[in-house]
Amino acid sequence: MNAVLVWIGGMIGAIARYSVQTYLKRILPESTIPLSILIINLAGSFGLGMCISAGNELNLSWQLFSMTGFLGAFTTFSTFSSESLFLLGKQQYMKAFLYITGSIIGCIFVFFIGNIVAMSLL
Repeated sequence: MNAVLVWIGGMIGAIARYSVQTYLKRILPESTIPLSILIINLAGSFGLGMCISAGNELNLSWQLFSMTGFLGAFTTFSTFSSESLFLLGKQQYMKAFLYITGSIIGCIFVFFIGNIVAMSLL
């Protein structure tokens, strides 16, 4: 049952992300940064922050649906933000620094490598 809640939330979150991104790209002026993704990541992080703050008030089913499913699919950045703040809140600054820099720089680097590998195979 838990996997079904995550699946349904994830499906709705993915559709919401696509819909919001498509809408924002239409109404926002062209920018040097991807504003639509930035807005989605900010909104998702805000939503996850609210859910985590209300954590004890939410039952497990709602947490799985909204936090893991919906927000996880709407923006993966919200989970990254939550985990980063968790480490900072526990005053594990070195771990937080490694996690944040590893996630941002590492993901961009690995994306770049994946792009090169794919282009060499095609």
